[in-house]
Amino acid sequence: MKKNLFLPLLALSLLCPAAAQAAERPYELTFTSEGYRENHVVYQKVWEPWMQEVEKRSNGRLRIVYYTPGSICTSKDVPDAVVKGRVDIGHSLFGANPGLYGYSDTGEANISGKSSLAASMGFYKYVTQNDWVKSDLDNSNTKLLTIWSTGPMMLTSNAPIRTVEDLKGKKINYHISGADELITKFGAVPIFVAPPDIYMSIQRGQTDTSLMALTILQPFKLYEVLTEILDYPIAPGYHYMVMNRSVWDSLPPDLQKILEETTGEAMSRQIGLTVDAAIKESVDYVLSNNKCHMNEMSAEEQAKMAELLYPFREQWIAGMEERGLTRAREAIELFEKCMEEANATYAAE
Repeated sequence: MKKNLFLPLLALSLLCPAAAQAAERPYELTFTSEGYRENHVVYQKVWEPWMQEVEKRSNGRLRIVYYTPGSICTSKDVPDAVVKGRVDIGHSLFGANPGLYGYSDTGEANISGKSSLAASMGFYKYVTQNDWVKSDLDNSNTKLLTIWSTGPMMLTSNAPIRTVEDLKGKKINYHISGADELITKFGAVPIFVAPPDIYMSIQRGQTDTSLMALTILQPFKLYEVLTEILDYPIAPGYHYMVMNRSVWDSLPPDLQKILEETTGEAMSRQIGLTVDAAIKESVDYVLSNNKCHMNEMSAEEQAKMAELLYPFREQWIAGMEERGLTRAREAIELFEKCMEEANATYAAE
């Protein structure tokens, strides 16, 4: 019996042009950040070249448009804005929304790498190689693009800090999860301030000390209001970049491939290296130009500080278990192992 091929062929001829048109049409993605303005080293050295590369590799079919922090949503609202489709791609710091995520939010455990690169690689391995951790960020609502660490945070102030006692009564701004409790242990007052607002907060006397990554010391001109740096690593900053899942699913496979090849571990590594170089450049600049002074702690004072920091690991586990996250101890042990391996492999790079 002879088959009638007319109708299938007609359908194929109608569908193929539509499919081809969808594959070839241009796409524009909106992108914003919790606190990285256009003068931030990560934007200048990593994101801007990345956006240009994506547009070039896609022959202009995929364009990413960056919106300065606060122009689409507040810093704290970035994750929600991505989920609800107000922005397509969003970067945030876990500490901006304490309790929003589960096992992936390890900041409060106060475990950091020896460098930004080491911390980024350790954190990347911990999250991406354990699906029950990764699902915090890679799920039906969001697509995980990359994660990284800015390495340890440091205390900077407008007055010398050389002892734990010197911290008492300070008004310390912070923007990472768990820092408020730590600051309270110092006998100081914790005040949440997003990175772009630190300068004004100090200038107006709302705060007098900042717990931050030293990458922003030079580009944000914070050395004009913060002249003292305490040479003691305190808390790591962990970051993530996610994309709205529906928007991701709407992209043709070839454009998805370009995004996957230019984010992920490659971007995490690039940011780690960039941040390490920026910290060195920033600190060298402020010290060599006598804009800031490096404050050293005695061995006795360092021991006091370490004693204050030690309980946070167990507190992190207890806090997660209270939320019903029963694999918290397993999670932190995995994270510590990943960080130890990364410190051994990448700290010297």
